[in-house]
Amino acid sequence: MHPTGVDTPMINNDYTRNWLAKMMEEAERLCDAAVRMKRNQAQLSVHFVAFDVDAKVFDPVKKLGATVVGALDETQLNAQLSFILQKKILLEEEETVRVHVAPGIGDGTVMAAPLRGLGVHNFYLRLHIRVGFDAAT
Repeated sequence: MHPTGVDTPMINNDYTRNWLAKMMEEAERLCDAAVRMKRNQAQLSVHFVAFDVDAKVFDPVKKLGATVVGALDETQLNAQLSFILQKKILLEEEETVRVHVAPGIGDGTVMAAPLRGLGVHNFYLRLHIRVGFDAAT
């Protein structure tokens, strides 16, 4: 069904219904995989933009955890894609990472700081220690 409620032959036909059914099966498969991966602390995110199609069509996968947003035209499509990219994929946020640098660490030392404290497992921040004297202070 077209989002405006218009029953158009381009939207309401066997080909489109079959295509949407296949998309839903694939989406459900991906969401199931995402749930299994989450149990193992891996993450897979599934995002849909219902472009020129009623977003309610994707309610079953939304219930499984997929991001589902609607778009009626190019402007809305660009806004929704931007939303997904910025808020669901990149997730750029600043966090403070406290690191203990022992006395006597020399210039050029490379350290690895675990990110466990931020909820990120099996990832490390590589620190390149520079020790110098600033003559201005």
